[in-house]
Amino acid sequence: MRLFYDIDRLGPERFDSDRFQFVVYTERADEKVRPNEDCAGWLNLGPDRSLFVLSDGLGGRPNADIASRTAVETILNSLQHKPAEDRIAGDIIAAIDEANEALMAHYTRCGATLAVASFSGTTVRPYLIGDSSFMLVGKRGLVKYRSTAHSPVGHLVAAGALTARQGIKHTQNHLVENVLGDSRFYVEVGSALEVANHDTMIMCSDGLTDHLTPDKIGEIACRDRLEDSALELANASKKRMQARQSADDLTFILIRLQPAIGD
Repeated sequence: MRLFYDIDRLGPERFDSDRFQFVVYTERADEKVRPNEDCAGWLNLGPDRSLFVLSDGLGGRPNADIASRTAVETILNSLQHKPAEDRIAGDIIAAIDEANEALMAHYTRCGATLAVASFSGTTVRPYLIGDSSFMLVGKRGLVKYRSTAHSPVGHLVAAGALTARQGIKHTQNHLVENVLGDSRFYVEVGSALEVANHDTMIMCSDGLTDHLTPDKIGEIACRDRLEDSALELANASKKRMQARQSADDLTFILIRLQPAIGD
């Protein structure tokens, strides 16, 4: 199990397992007094199974950094001791419920968004709360899947009422309507997605998606080396932040399957 939290800057740092290679990048916003309020984690569940978790604490509420760490840590701890065959969708949702209860019980008024990706063999299933995101892009950068932000602007973009670029520029783009730490939260459980050897998966906080369109993210994420993609994504996002005079923590994970023997 690996946990990445309260980090001024990390990455791009690459990790390899039997079936996956992944890169983590996280950075606290420039000129920000508070700590990095994003957290990410990885749990190896066996040769062909892994769980990735990313959470973004709500900056307008107290204990945002603690909220994101509590969410990620609670989920990983809840699942790491279960037999591999028991780690099904119901167990993941139960772990998310446990994280929500922990936030509500111990950290009043805090909140966090969440993205979880559960891998089994060559399939991945995303679990989403708020505007933390999951994307799947092909070898040439084609966006095969992108999650919808649980926000007024996110729904407008998904419905085609706004383009992705218009959504980024919208004055209410910062609003989110579904978060951990709230009794009314819900989990969006995505369909199981088939992943090819050269596909790239992106999990990220809104520090990335609030500044780069999905097509731009896909174009950059398909570079041959994940480390190159990560550095280019980070630089492009920070350049947009500077141009807009905005500041946000930036955290993302890029993931690819390692080709199995005989592939």
